[in-house]
Amino acid sequence: MKQTERLLKDIPRLDPVEFMGLARVLKVKLMEPISTESETGQIKLAPRDFTDILSDVLAAFEASNRKRRREILQLIHEAATHKEKSDAGNPENT
Repeated sequence: MKQTERLLKDIPRLDPVEFMGLARVLKVKLMEPISTESETGQIKLAPRDFTDILSDVLAAFEASNRKRRREILQLIHEAATHKEKSDAGNPENT
């Protein structure tokens, strides 16, 4: 199985916060500027669409070297499987 396929298999099992962490590790921007206020000097930001973030995550993952991809896959897989194991004995999820 290709590394990108393994990543795509594990991403749906992540929490939104964990996915945001993956995006930040890969240096993918989660927000985009929508307007600039000249008086206050502040920039308003809006969240990007999930599909845009996902495509940038996959592109950044594929652009990474092999060692980094392996480390990322290991971390993501552990996060995804650890959550499933900790929820296994929880009667509220049935």
